[in-house]
Amino acid sequence: RTSPYPTVTPLLRSFRPRLRFNQSTAPWTNLRARFVMASLVAHPPADVGAPEHEEALPSPTTTPSTAPSPFVLKFGRCRDPKQALKEVCEVPAPPHVWGGPMSPKDVARELFAGCEAGEGVVPVELLGQCLGHHHEFWQAVAVDFPTFFNFEDMGIVEAIRMYLWQFRLPGESAQIQRILEGFAAAFYAQNKTVQRPDSLTSTRTDPWVRGWYVEPIVTNKGETCCVHCGALEEQVDGDLRPCSGCEVVSFCRKCRYMAHRRGHAVVGMVGYGRACVQARRNAGTLDVDEETGAARMHFDRDGKETAANQLIASDYDWPRVSPFLSEDAVMVLAYSIIMLTTNLHNKNVRGGDKMSLQAFIQQNRGINGNTNFPADMLAGIYANIAANELRVVRDA
Repeated sequence: RTSPYPTVTPLLRSFRPRLRFNQSTAPWTNLRARFVMASLVAHPPADVGAPEHEEALPSPTTTPSTAPSPFVLKFGRCRDPKQALKEVCEVPAPPHVWGGPMSPKDVARELFAGCEAGEGVVPVELLGQCLGHHHEFWQAVAVDFPTFFNFEDMGIVEAIRMYLWQFRLPGESAQIQRILEGFAAAFYAQNKTVQRPDSLTSTRTDPWVRGWYVEPIVTNKGETCCVHCGALEEQVDGDLRPCSGCEVVSFCRKCRYMAHRRGHAVVGMVGYGRACVQARRNAGTLDVDEETGAARMHFDRDGKETAANQLIASDYDWPRVSPFLSEDAVMVLAYSIIMLTTNLHNKNVRGGDKMSLQAFIQQNRGINGNTNFPADMLAGIYANIAANELRVVRDA
């Protein structure tokens, strides 16, 4: 039985030999994005109206705040991007494209202000066509427009909901790519917390995983997955073990060797890390002495239980950071999220063909700077989309 949800993972794995290229120049991420775009266009999201749960969409345009400017009113009377480019933006013909009275940033600012003025002020159909248009001026607007949104400290699903609620997403892959490239650049710029080091030989915890790897990954069928790669026990010949430092999350044999880089015990068996402490806190299994405020960590090695005392202080907090290592990682994951909502909420997709949590985690392996996203982050995204469909359009 052929699934209506096309998986691109087998095709993308053919590009794995290219992963040695520098992240800023390697072409494999763009190739991966094109495969995802092709799948998205083949199965576009359904055209839906107003959402059932308005509170789930943090749209800033639900209440009119200011009167629309003459620019926005004139823009709303245009039939297509070409007319808006000539009559509203007054962009000269090539090669003097940038010699007009308004820069792309000025146009983006006016359109954003129009969106804030209230729903219906800026035509959602026309705005989507303009942001996805191939003209170089509109391409620059597509980069500048999302910079006026506040994505700081916002989850990627919430950010996508807010951004795509302002216009109707076009159906062509090239248009979708231009729109999501602008979104990815703005989102990454506002949520960039760490730089990936040149060397991967450090024994310290990777700075971009802080706050993650603290929740067990359990599939729809109740099976436990590796918290890093999403592998099931049957896929690793039964070698899926819980970290001995927390006994909450599990690693497969391959990922266990780097467990200390995720904040857990060395090779998943020696000592414990800050992620272990936080995982036990979340699970309610952290033994804290009420008088001394010290936590007693129990971990088992070779059948012998060893106890260690550590003060519960701010130094042992495990606050979450943004795990994204590149704009490409944001863009490819955004495509994957849109595909996921199509699969889970499309009535034409039968129950047996719905994508599982474990499949979603494994499909997104290696897209974050050649490494994986934390599986508990992807599990949160999956649960969010499963509970509340991602509405990517609104009524014109």
